[in-house]
Amino acid sequence: MRVVVAIVALAACGPHHTGGAKMTDCRSVIDGFATAQPARLRPLAAGCTYADGAAYQPSDASSTGTLGETHRPLQVRYLVSTALPRIRVWSTNGAIEMLDADRPPGKLADYVAVFGPPEAKLDYTFGDVRLPQGELVWPSKGVAIVANEELVKGIVRVAVFGATSLDDYRARLRYDGATEDEDKM
Repeated sequence: MRVVVAIVALAACGPHHTGGAKMTDCRSVIDGFATAQPARLRPLAAGCTYADGAAYQPSDASSTGTLGETHRPLQVRYLVSTALPRIRVWSTNGAIEMLDADRPPGKLADYVAVFGPPEAKLDYTFGDVRLPQGELVWPSKGVAIVANEELVKGIVRVAVFGATSLDDYRARLRYDGATEDEDKM
């Protein structure tokens, strides 16, 4: 009887799943991304919103852009951290689909040490420079980076998104480098 009472007591004291867990997961993902440390990157949790990034100087600036081979239109808003001065927050219908930033600190080896060999290497165009196999993607871990140490020094771009397949990443989430600024930061 005591065991049953203890289990009931623990269940009553546990977290209530009324959205609090989602908020914690979202904030944790955004916090990890904002550090620009590969070991802190996590896949984006479902249902995250721009408000979850309130600790990172939300901006009134917004843009539009497209993601994926299907060129899906998304709203782009911005956050700021000490490590990443311009974090793009890609969302549709209020839900964040991807966080990304240009020129994060660190080296390619840092990401490979954390995530292992990339699940895919895709060609990428950075400005006028073609980077053969320059986009390294770990879709099952919700992470992509653009880097080519021979042509471009350092990491060009880092992104996190919900864990997915490579086909889904290519179709819905792959970034082609284009946004159309509506408001300037």
